[in-house]
Amino acid sequence: MMMCRTRLALSALVFSLAAAAAPRACTLFAAAGADIVEGGGTLVAKVRDWSPVRQSVRLVKPAQGYAYYGLVSGRNEWVNMAVNEKGLYAAISAAGSVPKKLRQPGPGGRQVDHLIRNAASVREALVKARDFTGATNIILADRHEVAFIEVLPGGTVLHRVTSHGTLAHTNHYVLPESLPHNGKIAQSSLRRYERIGELLASSHRPMNLESFEAMIRDRNDGPDNSIWRTGTETSRHRTISASAAQFMPDGSVRFFITYRPSDNEDFVTVRTTVRPEDFRK
Repeated sequence: MMMCRTRLALSALVFSLAAAAAPRACTLFAAAGADIVEGGGTLVAKVRDWSPVRQSVRLVKPAQGYAYYGLVSGRNEWVNMAVNEKGLYAAISAAGSVPKKLRQPGPGGRQVDHLIRNAASVREALVKARDFTGATNIILADRHEVAFIEVLPGGTVLHRVTSHGTLAHTNHYVLPESLPHNGKIAQSSLRRYERIGELLASSHRPMNLESFEAMIRDRNDGPDNSIWRTGTETSRHRTISASAAQFMPDGSVRFFITYRPSDNEDFVTVRTTVRPEDFRK
């Protein structure tokens, strides 16, 4: 009986440690340029890997700030990934290579909420992000260019922006100036970063929304290291939502989003075209 209890205790401990070590993972990627993106606009996407949480897709018209359409999550319905009426897309990922206590946002938190309500373009968002605190990563797109932001511990904010090329990010810092701030980088973050780079480089060009949707659903590296993570019995985190947007030259946005509203519900998928006038109807 003592041996049986010991085995059970050890099994529980292994499960607990595996669950605790499971990274909160997201994959962000984007593309811009006439010969890279069909129609000459931009493409952007996020895959969200998390433990189950309530989330929904909504058109939000705040009393102050720009209206937006996208995924809101949790009790406070924070914006996780969305496009606003001015044609700016923003989404966030955790800087998982940084200790958790350094990832907590300061008074200027809820970064994506702030940007999506107050910035009309990538350039405006980059300016408004200068005062962000709490280690995190953000991806941005409008119809002209794409960018990602790395917020380092202590509040240093760095970015990369392009109007012709591709960008990708997962859960560790990738800019040369940011690399010293990485602590332990999860295997999943490294492999997803490598894999999305491979897919962006090898995809038929020009790419379109369907190209990015196919990348979102890539399962090349197993249940815990793929871009689309199915998870295992010992890993709590798996893909619970994803979105992609293609910005067209006329200002419209082709938008794809798939999400699980809650733990006991199946994925809901929405494909639509969003136009500026749709936000004020």
